[in-house]
Amino acid sequence: MGCDYYIQTELVIEYIDKNGRLSTIYTDIFINKGYIFQISDYDSDDVWETADKKYNAEIQRRIQENTYNKFIFDNDNWIKQSYKKKFEQRLMREFKEIDNIKKIYKKTTAWKRN
Repeated sequence: MGCDYYIQTELVIEYIDKNGRLSTIYTDIFINKGYIFQISDYDSDDVWETADKKYNAEIQRRIQENTYNKFIFDNDNWIKQSYKKKFEQRLMREFKEIDNIKKIYKKTTAWKRN
């Protein structure tokens, strides 16, 4: 069964590497399928064009609500101590090239299926 839209999440790490260059790592990338089972203002008497407009408006609403950045580390500070506990050791163990972390955020992006 096809989906209506996709939602991609990824962890983005901006850092200074051992050579002093600003670099970015994209990791933990996942893509999920999104479905629209019912349009919020659906009316069984809608003509096809009206139903299609409502469907497209619903997809756009879902895309907007599923496109954002959630910051984990910014301005030399962990946003929450639980983030530090969860990510700090793992990142330093897995990514030896990191010298100084600048930003870490979870990027969520949604788009309509073609």
